[in-house]
Amino acid sequence: MNKKRFIPEFTASRRITLIYVLCGALWILLSDRILLSFVDDAELFTRISTYKGWFYVLITALLLYWLMNRYLEEQARISAILRLSEKKFRTLLNRATDAIFVCDTDGRFIDVNREACRSLGYEREELLTMSVADVDTTLTGGGHWEALLEKLSADNTIMLASSQQRRDGSIFPVEVHIGRLEVDSWPVILGIARNISERRQAELAIEQSRTEWAAAMDASDDAIYLLDPDRHLLRANKTFYCLTGTTPEAAVGRHIVDVVHPRGESMPCPVCLAQEEKRDVVIIMEADNPGNPAGRPLEITVKVVRGKDGGPLSILMSLHDLTNTRNWRERRLTKETPPWKILNR
Repeated sequence: MNKKRFIPEFTASRRITLIYVLCGALWILLSDRILLSFVDDAELFTRISTYKGWFYVLITALLLYWLMNRYLEEQARISAILRLSEKKFRTLLNRATDAIFVCDTDGRFIDVNREACRSLGYEREELLTMSVADVDTTLTGGGHWEALLEKLSADNTIMLASSQQRRDGSIFPVEVHIGRLEVDSWPVILGIARNISERRQAELAIEQSRTEWAAAMDASDDAIYLLDPDRHLLRANKTFYCLTGTTPEAAVGRHIVDVVHPRGESMPCPVCLAQEEKRDVVIIMEADNPGNPAGRPLEITVKVVRGKDGGPLSILMSLHDLTNTRNWRERRLTKETPPWKILNR
């Protein structure tokens, strides 16, 4: 195996120091030898050596001045670039609509953006003296923080639901994306928290609306169900399941023919034809009709729900039992008919 040679990397300061030491050593050694080869008088040699020393000091001072000036100018340029970069980064960070937190592996905040301060009700300087545990007990209680750190890596981020506590003690739900980064070889944790209070309220409102709508549909004596354009069952009320002898688990997602006509049909019934042709229609189906799944007279309404472009979105069906209506009409007709007419029938 070939062994790799490791070459030490010298910084600029080390290189300058090494060059200065080498040049100084060579100047002292070589200049004295050269001077001795030309000057024999000791007094003259001493005087020239003094001048030589002052000349060396002057040259090295000028060189040091040039190097320091160049170094300071470079540092000033780098500092200006860093300040500009930090200003741009801070501007972008503060324009984010989500709260952004940067903390160390112990959960202490290193940096936060403006939205984080606004959402929690703290000043930035206050938050930088706090930790994740001070604003989010869900992530830090019960060893959750340690377990979370084990799952994080540079290529793996985690999204979880949590809650944060404001300065006034109020709590609001958040959706947090958490990742692990390396900054100057130091591991830091980046958390982006989004307030989902409005989303939760909207979800609760939608769920409440669905519950109310389902309760209203279930209260109806008519069988009501909804099909997709391919005639698969999307949802139905309790009357429909009682009428067909099925359950939501067994019926939802199946083709309506398999639910209403489990034994099949030799020819499509008028309702199936209307559904297939996407026609709005009202059909009276007597109890003895082979296509009647209830065995009672039904008034069946087929209503195609269409989008803005006129294309079918779904098919709304309702099955109304005519038995009670016909019995009521028969009783009313009997009540209003004179007895002698009834006897003559």
